[in-house]
Amino acid sequence: MNDILGTVLFSLSGVIIMLGIVLQAKATLDQGLGQTGFSKAIAMLLKYSGFALLAFLMLKYKTLYLALHLIVFFLSALVTFLLYLLARRASLR
Repeated sequence: MNDILGTVLFSLSGVIIMLGIVLQAKATLDQGLGQTGFSKAIAMLLKYSGFALLAFLMLKYKTLYLALHLIVFFLSALVTFLLYLLARRASLR
């Protein structure tokens, strides 16, 4: 794969992960309001498929994009944790 396709796939994995994070936070808020549904399962599926795509790309591009891999992984993990805490706190009110 060439560099442009690799960059697009890295960006796509980041977008998929962030979409899963936002949907999971929304599902947590909806759960606090008493609404239930499949949105939490869909959000988890999106988030983990984004991480799986990122892991595949890390294996495909061994050292070429290592810094980009680590930045995307740590930022998405940090945003996941912070949004989960925020949604959990808001749902308890």
